[in-house]
Amino acid sequence: MDSRAPAADLRSISRACADAGARLVRCAIVTDPGFLRLRRALTTVAALGLAALVLTGFGHSVGHTMPAVLLGSYVCIQASVSVKDRTQRQRVVTTAFLIVPALAAVTLGTALLRFGRVAGVVFAAVLFVAVWVRRWGPRGLASGMVAYIGYFYALVLHTTVTELPLLYGGVCAGVAVTLLVRVLVFPERPLREIRSLIGALRVDSRAILQSPHLTREREPPSMKLAFDRLEDIVVMIEDWLDRNDAQTCLGVSNAELSRLVFEAQACIERAFGKPDTEESLPAGSPEIERACSMLNGALRPKLSRADAATLYRHASAAHPGVDTSIREAVTADSIYRAAAAHARLEELIRTPPDRRRRIREHPIAGDSRTNSAGAVSPSTRTALQVAAATAVATAAGELLSPSHWYWAAITAFLVYNGASTEGEVLVRAGERVTGTIGGVVAGMLIVAVVGHHPAIQIVLVLTSVFWAYYLQPINYALQTLFMTIMLAGLYTLLGEFSVGVLVVRIEETAIGAVLGIAAAYLIFATSSRQALTRAVDDYFEQLSTVVDECSSGVCGLDPADVVSTARLLDTKLTVVSSAAAPFVHSPMRRRSRTVVWLEQQLRDINRGAHALASASLDTTPRADSGMYAEPSAALVEVVERVRGHIARVRHRNARNRIDSPVRSPKDLPRTGDEPTGITSDQLPPILPPLLRIDATLSAMLR
Repeated sequence: MDSRAPAADLRSISRACADAGARLVRCAIVTDPGFLRLRRALTTVAALGLAALVLTGFGHSVGHTMPAVLLGSYVCIQASVSVKDRTQRQRVVTTAFLIVPALAAVTLGTALLRFGRVAGVVFAAVLFVAVWVRRWGPRGLASGMVAYIGYFYALVLHTTVTELPLLYGGVCAGVAVTLLVRVLVFPERPLREIRSLIGALRVDSRAILQSPHLTREREPPSMKLAFDRLEDIVVMIEDWLDRNDAQTCLGVSNAELSRLVFEAQACIERAFGKPDTEESLPAGSPEIERACSMLNGALRPKLSRADAATLYRHASAAHPGVDTSIREAVTADSIYRAAAAHARLEELIRTPPDRRRRIREHPIAGDSRTNSAGAVSPSTRTALQVAAATAVATAAGELLSPSHWYWAAITAFLVYNGASTEGEVLVRAGERVTGTIGGVVAGMLIVAVVGHHPAIQIVLVLTSVFWAYYLQPINYALQTLFMTIMLAGLYTLLGEFSVGVLVVRIEETAIGAVLGIAAAYLIFATSSRQALTRAVDDYFEQLSTVVDECSSGVCGLDPADVVSTARLLDTKLTVVSSAAAPFVHSPMRRRSRTVVWLEQQLRDINRGAHALASASLDTTPRADSGMYAEPSAALVEVVERVRGHIARVRHRNARNRIDSPVRSPKDLPRTGDEPTGITSDQLPPILPPLLRIDATLSAMLR
């Protein structure tokens, strides 16, 4: 028997494990760019664990533990997850300020507790104020959430005036621990964040480049998801640029970094996205193969700074030498530009930071207070809906279970957190009920398996909190599921677990959800369809601006202005996606299918707009090709057609007449024909993106 066989097997196993670990890391990078969700969940769990430890030790020393521990722990959770200011300094100030509303709410709740039902009526008023102060932005949102927690726990724990000093200590300890964790344990590091985001951009771009579907005419679902992820990552980078100064982090201006990221995204989309014509990506072209090889090198993992600088010079030198009068050369040109942008980005993040430079954050200009031209502002309207829903939910919850009425009131309040229209409240209420039912079932099973082991129960509570807030941005039902599991573990730890209590939680949650939905539809109702119609109209208005700006001055455009205009279009698309969410989750299949189709069309238009902006930045007259000897006739023909289609789509959108086609898109006749008088190989680079936008708009008008 060969003695080398076991060693070879071990090496193959270790390589397989290493490959699996690398794939897992790449998946985590792409699904959580910048590890923002991971850091947020770890901050919450670390703060909760440390606060509970400190408060438990303090409580044992004074002989009274539980009320202060529970209140301080929940204040700690809210201080960790509700503070969403744009800069680190603002987040620290807001976190410290939370002591004020928390102490005021605890004092008010304790003082009114002896008056019985008056305390319940004031609870609805506290929730009204908690929602109404959201008009003052993130600080108002966090203050309202902490005030709600303070008043709520004063009622539930039946606190007395003599216990107030301990409760004050619990609140102060919870806020102090949160500050400690946020500043020292898991601090916000802009340089690390932008490096992670650019790393995620490179990983997703490499996945697109290495996809086996590049030579096909149609984008498979996996490619669509990859391009959608690419778009989401770029939006997060732009958000980072709004909050930070790239000059002090990477040594380049914000405008230059934004241009490089735009080039990296737009050129990847232009070269490897849905073809602008019926032809697929040209295969076997030596120029394209050289360009792809250079891009693959620029996207190579662990690329050194020197290699990145060399690749940047080579790609930049190859780009101007491409004859853009040939279609295959246009594709190669886009790939060279993408390689240059990615190589330059890698060189920037590989450059050691200058320790003498202090990283600065941008202050957020303007008043954070939101205004409305209507008779009732959005914050006041939502506050009135919450007050009505929670008042009725409190009464109905007491009829069902006098000791657990608060679950109905909490549900009626929380279904409005991040929701304002009828459809958003309906979806959020459904997700909360679904998550609660799933959490009760899972909680009973887990508690039965864990048994009476306090250490394991504590780990269960902390793990549930981690997954609840790690998955919160993805799905509210998953957050509710893990928070319900956490409650099951907490009740077991306190010796109060019973199946009956969890069943009551389902019933109370259902009552609160129904009343929250009723208030959304009956009190100052806001139509989700109207919100979506306005968002779509704003998107097409900005699209007109992009088309006009990129086609009016083919040469000499300011790159910063073009990128800014294209990025504003991305922002409008994000608003459309948010407004479309209630319809995507709607049980009405035809409506859901139509909105999903609409989003797909807008994303396709968005990529065409990126390609248009990218082409307009690199379009220069060539005396030797005659390409722009008479460019105006071709441009006018296509641009006027696009403008006309945009106007018709906006008119149809205003009448709610946009609908998905009955036939599959691949069966529809071809549109977006090339302008007369120009052959396929002579199309200027700016025209194919316009034709792509025109073709998608034509499909929307069927």
